[in-house]
Amino acid sequence: MRELSIIVTCTGRKTLVPGPGLSARDLPGVSLARRSDIWRDRVLGAPGPRRRLRDLYKGDAWKRSILLERHAASVGFRPTLYVASAGLGLRHVESEAPGYAATFTLTHEDAVARTRLDAERWWAERCVDAGATTIAELPSAPTMVVMSAAYSAPLRGDISRLAQSNPNVLVVGGEGEVAGARRLPGNRSLRTELGGTMMSLNQRIAAAWLERLDGRDLLAEDAFPEWYAWEAEVAKPEVWDRRPMSDDSVMTAIRSMRTANPRLSRSEALRTLRSSGFACEQSRFGRLFARAMEVTR
Repeated sequence: MRELSIIVTCTGRKTLVPGPGLSARDLPGVSLARRSDIWRDRVLGAPGPRRRLRDLYKGDAWKRSILLERHAASVGFRPTLYVASAGLGLRHVESEAPGYAATFTLTHEDAVARTRLDAERWWAERCVDAGATTIAELPSAPTMVVMSAAYSAPLRGDISRLAQSNPNVLVVGGEGEVAGARRLPGNRSLRTELGGTMMSLNQRIAAAWLERLDGRDLLAEDAFPEWYAWEAEVAKPEVWDRRPMSDDSVMTAIRSMRTANPRLSRSEALRTLRSSGFACEQSRFGRLFARAMEVTR
């Protein structure tokens, strides 16, 4: 069987609640280097339970990351799965960690940085933490990096440097091309064909790519024109005509829906909002839903 390193990004949803101080929002407003040191100490010394990363994350995107690992094995690869995390750096999926909340989404309340440059610096700090590794230290095997747009800036330099010594690097998703690597963009026009949510689209694209290789190498040259032809055949552009809403308007709508149905879940509330013709990104809605619930308690 052929070796394959797979890097996926972590998810915001976890099976352990962050302990005291293990949310990036709780870090003091000091220099990035000092915040990094504080975070490192908190993660390393966190009391309470720890879980394998395989079991720590949850949600549709994570489920698809685990299925991607299994799918790679089913089509003839010997996959090794790694997780890129804003809170933990790059780690093997079998390593353990406490619950935490940290993200590279710059506008999130648990953002570890507010600029792309600081996100890169933070990532470099995390990759020297105990238990972490670096992309450069990965085995010299074909490597598939399945990442969200938020992780592009922090990881881009490392991936490009890996591609200088490893000619078999494929990026799925992300934001923009990475020097030296091949890339399959996260084409949302494929969602009708591949199914699932936008959050798991990159993982589904990665699985479809492996399936269509039909035993060929990860970057088989003749696989790319075949892929582009297939994309053109099945792509169905998604057209949304939804109106944006302010944070206050979203929270007012949430409280109104919960008054009518106190058992209404977050996902049901988001579907109701969108079906009414309004736009709200999933992670933003999740934050506002939590805030609205705090106000009504």
